[in-house]
Amino acid sequence: MYPKKYSYIGWISLVLFFLFPTFLFATTAEHSSFPLPLDSYKDEGLALLDILKHRIEVEPFNLVVSLIFLCAIIHAFTANKITKFSHLLVVRHQEKQKRLKQKETPSIAAEFTHFFGEVEAVFGIWLVVLLFFFLGFKGWHAFESYVNNVNYTEAV
Repeated sequence: MYPKKYSYIGWISLVLFFLFPTFLFATTAEHSSFPLPLDSYKDEGLALLDILKHRIEVEPFNLVVSLIFLCAIIHAFTANKITKFSHLLVVRHQEKQKRLKQKETPSIAAEFTHFFGEVEAVFGIWLVVLLFFFLGFKGWHAFESYVNNVNYTEAV
């Protein structure tokens, strides 16, 4: 097992990784409205790829949001493989414990990997990533405004 100081370094690194965009890209409230109204892009008549390029030029955060969504989709389709890998980690951990004649304990790596393999958790995990980037690029007021003004019944 690693000494506790390495555990603390890992947690601090993880927190800084997620807070980094907040410190680097934070903007003021007057520049933070998101999403822009569709008619403000003025991209009628353009081809699909040209529309995407134009919207990224107008609002660079569109690229970040799209990449996060793409990662979530890929993660959702690979969740089954991640779960199978977590089961392999459990078997390896149990074999190692038997070989070393250790008391049976759960594998933290296997549990962590299993959590990331749960389809139900995938979009929640990526929502947390989106939250940190949203706060970093747009700030708290824009996030609060977005959450309060979204029509959640639209998709239904």
